[in-house]
Amino acid sequence: MAIEWLINDETPEHWGVTLGTLTRNNQAVDVLSLPINRAADAVVPFDYDQVITLKRDGEPYFRGRVMSRVVRGEAAGDTMAIEVGGPWWELSRMPYVKLTLEAEKTYRYRYSVVDGADLTSLEMLQIVLTYAVGKGLASSSRRSRMCSQSSPRRA
Repeated sequence: MAIEWLINDETPEHWGVTLGTLTRNNQAVDVLSLPINRAADAVVPFDYDQVITLKRDGEPYFRGRVMSRVVRGEAAGDTMAIEVGGPWWELSRMPYVKLTLEAEKTYRYRYSVVDGADLTSLEMLQIVLTYAVGKGLASSSRRSRMCSQSSPRRA
């Protein structure tokens, strides 16, 4: 039985690409490379930072954002590919900030400093999850327990 691959709910042929390689990396950016079946100066089917979802037999297999377009010109011909980065690429671009909620009015971002002390990523995550649980956004008792655990502060 043949495997059906879809990119954003369309066949790769619809987008003018072929399935290239998916490189999985531990604690680093996973990269999906999609060679384009067009001339190197053709219009790229996906925009920078566009969300790409690769499905295998209808089930999500990889999700990421367009990181770059790779163009190679050689004597034998030109090639072009799109590189899609997984969740670590999004995390690497995100500044470490703290979400401050003031009386349900507005959302403001501040650096990860509270009362002159730096917060760890775990502490910031606990604050956000505690807020989400309070709003009823997380129903799992495991999530509730995770939010109530205390963690040591950095010195």
